[in-house]
Amino acid sequence: MVRLTSSLNPMGAALALLVVAGVTAGAVLDLNELLASPDMRERGFLVSQEVAEGTLTVPGWPVEMQGKVDVKTAPALGGDNVDQRVV
Repeated sequence: MVRLTSSLNPMGAALALLVVAGVTAGAVLDLNELLASPDMRERGFLVSQEVAEGTLTVPGWPVEMQGKVDVKTAPALGGDNVDQRVV
């Protein structure tokens, strides 16, 4: 019965039917759906970082703590080197 219901309804409609029936339910998303989810970004699970090659989406720090945790990517290879040449 669940398979028939879920194949005939979009995910949101099928979830609504289950919730109305008193069944605890939630969506199972694949990786592409997770990465595209605005909710995942709003809640801090995914953050975008600017890198030399463009924008990179990385896992965030969704745990609530005092203050904000700044998530940063590692510098590009050699990106934090200091010129040590003797002039």
